[in-house]
Order: sequence, then C-alpha cells, then structure tokens
Amino acid sequence: MPLPVEIKAYVNHGRITLERALQLNYTQTENIKAPHVRELIDANTITLDAALGLDSDRGTALASQDIRQRVTAGTLNLGLVHIPFVQAYVNHGRITLERALQLNYTQTENIKAPHVRELIDANTITVDAALRLFAALRLFQEQVQNSRGYHQHQYGSRMLRQSGMFSSPEKSADYLSKHRQDSPAAQREYDQQFGLVLRK
Repeated sequence: MPLPVEIKAYVNHGRITLERALQLNYTQTENIKAPHVRELIDANTITLDAALGLDSDRGTALASQDIRQRVTAGTLNLGLVHIPFVQAYVNHGRITLERALQLNYTQTENIKAPHVRELIDANTITVDAALRLFAALRLFQEQVQNSRGYHQHQYGSRMLRQSGMFSSPEKSADYLSKHRQDSPAAQREYDQQFGLVLRK
C-alpha cells in the first residue's frame, strides 16, 4: 500500500524513516494526514514523535483552532487537549500534571461530566476525592461482575447487564467505535462486540 503523500513528505525531509513510516497504524496515519496536526508539526510546536503518540481523542481535539492556539502559546499541555479544563486544575495545584496525564478513560469520562465538574469547581469535592470516589465505584462494579451470583443467575445477570449500571465504559459501543484502531486487541474487542467474528 503506497504511503500517503503527507507522510512521504516527512520521509523525504528526513523527519521519519521509511521503515517506521511503513509501520504506522491507522490512528497514527490519520493524525499525520490531518492538516491541523501537520500545522503544529510544521511550525515545530510539536514533534513528529508527539504527533504519532496522539490517540484518536487528542487528535480530534486538535481540530479546534482555540485548542491549537493554546498549545502553541504553551498554555495547554498536548496531553490534555481532549480535557482542556483540567489544565486549570493543574495550574491551580488541584492535581499534578503527571497525574492528569495518567487519567484513564473512565476517570476522564467521569471528570468531563458536568455534574462532577460543578462539584469540583464549587469546591464541594476535590479533584482527588472525585477520582477516588469513582475508582471505588469501579471496584465495586468489578466485584459484582466477578461474583458467582452475577454469573449463576441468568435472569438477574441479564437484567444487571441491560441496566448498564455494571457495564464498563471501555466496553461501551461509543468507546469501542472510537478506539477500535488503537491496537489489535481493541479491534478484536470491537469485532466481537458487533458480531464481526464468532465468539469461541
């Protein structure tokens, strides 16, 4: 399969080796093809390596001119472009940059929820408390899902699953669809969820 012209240009200018360019996955290729990402690379605002490290959520977030301007101005960390309001929490010492960059999908979705942000912004709860609370709820969810009763009682089990209360955000249709190209395992999970492969 021929290299997209955008990536070929970087190969020709020695910004990436041909060998590495040929190994780029779908998300990496789409990021480099996106004009808004190339704008930042060409202006030396971000490195090509940083662009290749973007997941689909961050790559999509960079389509916003406001977000790109903040990254260029150095007022928004590249790792937080998909949750730019968290930069303010970092700036005000409410969460460390290191921890903010390590938030997983569930934590990110929780902290993006307007009702959670409202509590944090009103100083009703701390960012740390919000993250610990949802971590505890997730642990409870996993314990219920792994319990013998959850799997033994087909009717109750089916009801719980259909309620969505105990479904993992990482297994949701929206998440799987957005992240199916991130890895072979993610693609397999997507294929299985939507009946594109037979379950063993």
